Amino acid sequence: MGTARPEKPGARFGIRVRLLTLLIPGIVALLVFDSWSDLKALHTQVQSGYDRVMLEAASALQRSVAVDANGTLHVDETAAAVRSMFEAGAARHKHLHVGVLPLQGGGAEQTLMGDADLPPPPATAALRSREPQWYEAQYHGNPVRVAALRSEVRDGQGRP
Repeated sequence: MGTARPEKPGARFGIRVRLLTLLIPGIVALLVFDSWSDLKALHTQVQSGYDRVMLEAASALQRSVAVDANGTLHVDETAAAVRSMFEAGAARHKHLHVGVLPLQGGGAEQTLMGDADLPPPPATAALRSREPQWYEAQYHGNPVRVAALRSEVRDGQGRP
């Protein structure tokens, strides 16, 4: 009457279980890769937004440096508006620095406004062009993103 068939090794799992064991690891791997890719894209977008906002403030500070009638450098009222923006709210992690260096000679930097001890641009990122330079640095033990701008200030006779 009924004869029992001998069981083959691995035959007790059906085709559905076998397919699932093959497909699930691949699907999980694809989901992990997609999540990592989304995270990187989101980080890039957020960093770009922060950089644009930081560049607007840095450009306003750059335009605020002027020469007095007696030839001394100062920052005008635009810088005060930017400074108040930095000091508004929870400004623990916002820092600014406006400094000037002489064009010729190796004179010391003169701080016109802000924190004089902010990290300078790395030697590899020389500010030769007028394009902003972005770099990562450490300030009081905290990681910071820094924007550095270079401009040439001229007096009333067009001399640097």
